[in-house]
Amino acid sequence: MVKYETVKTTHEHVVELAQTMRQADIEEAWAGWHLTPLEALEYMFKITKDMRTWLIDGEVGCIFGTVPPVALSSKGVPWMLTSEIFPHHFMHFCRGSVHYLEEMKEEFEFLENYVDARNKDAIRWLKWLGFEFDNPAPFGRDQMPFMRFTIQGYV
Repeated sequence: MVKYETVKTTHEHVVELAQTMRQADIEEAWAGWHLTPLEALEYMFKITKDMRTWLIDGEVGCIFGTVPPVALSSKGVPWMLTSEIFPHHFMHFCRGSVHYLEEMKEEFEFLENYVDARNKDAIRWLKWLGFEFDNPAPFGRDQMPFMRFTIQGYV
């Protein structure tokens, strides 16, 4: 039986995911910000509140969190980066992710971020959670098509 658990992210988790990141997430980090997997994860490790790691039999399946708002804003920026093993456990994660979305919605008035329009699995999951999407538009360092996604919080 597979053991799933969500834990506080450590730097060891960051290093592991940087080596096992799913190709779609690698491409998204590069197209949007010209960051390698390790650079993207280390940056998020510094700025994310309550960063969490979802483990699958002790291996990093994904790391996720919400970047807190800047001064005078109540907008949170949710994000997630996944490993190559993540897609094989996608449905299990979907069921558990509803809880974390509810936590974010209780803390933030509004959640917003951008997703690479090529990242079909991420888009499917975000739609399933109830996020709304803008049409693809040029975004980031490479001006690739990204889609803004949003959802109202409870605050």
